Amino acid sequence: MKQHSTNGWFHASEFPRACEVIHRVATQEHTRWLNHPGTKYVQLRIDQRTGDFMILNQIGDIIQSDVVYSIFPELKD
Repeated sequence: MKQHSTNGWFHASEFPRACEVIHRVATQEHTRWLNHPGTKYVQLRIDQRTGDFMILNQIGDIIQSDVVYSIFPELKD
């Protein structure tokens, strides 16, 4: 997925794709998160000014892109 080099946020154009993949995994693969502690719940934080977003774990910490891609390999370009 496209990311901003300055802050690591994902580009707004990737939001529909990320939502689709996360939704599909959550509804069809109910145990994928078990391989990634702390990700039973994920949050998408969206910057209302730009639409850029980040993915957070269940305690509100940013999930680094390499971890995002290990949880959701469908998102890696």
